Amino acid sequence: MSKRILIGSIACNFGEQLIEEFSEESNFELVYETNMDEVVRLIHEENFSACVINFDDITPVEFESCSRIVENLPHMPILILGNKNEFTQSLTTEKNRVHFLAKPVSCPQVRAFTAKLLLAKELPAQKYKRFKTDQEAEVEKIEDGDTFLASVKNLSMGGAYCTLQEDHRISIGSLIRLNVHNEDSQRKTLNAKVIWTKNSDEFENKIFSFGLEFINQNETLAK
Repeated sequence: MSKRILIGSIACNFGEQLIEEFSEESNFELVYETNMDEVVRLIHEENFSACVINFDDITPVEFESCSRIVENLPHMPILILGNKNEFTQSLTTEKNRVHFLAKPVSCPQVRAFTAKLLLAKELPAQKYKRFKTDQEAEVEKIEDGDTFLASVKNLSMGGAYCTLQEDHRISIGSLIRLNVHNEDSQRKTLNAKVIWTKNSDEFENKIFSFGLEFINQNETLAK
């Protein structure tokens, strides 16, 4: 069974070289993205076995992007490529799943290291399988009680990916209640936190997308 690898690389040349290198292995299925915001979005829309992030130079801006990716991938091995400094030391504190290779590093080295990560027993693939859906749900913002309808595009035990018209805006960190209906038409209320957002145009209609992480009732009240 092939392993899906998400590769995020701002440096296009090296990213393309990585794609070519990984393509030599038939058991790898690759998804390549140059925009780190898109990497975070893909994490919530699709399933991956590992993530490789490449930067020419890890600065405070790149550190913030890496931190978002690490926070949103709590159960997946991550390999970061770049220069070694205080930022990378902070990112690799979780030794069992976040790893670092200092540049210069060759593409064969990256492929071999990633293969080892996937074989390690202590590094499981993504915790929750996501299921595609297309159902309407009511969203209630806990902070002000504002409610509106959204379309749930995929759903897992850990979170959801939703879209809505741009009239209603919610920001990262917002706490919400998501009211959905199961197969028996029974209403179920899920407490969640917004962990990423994105604006996009689909056939000239402005669409606002957002990712949710489900949280328990006590955590909702504490915040």
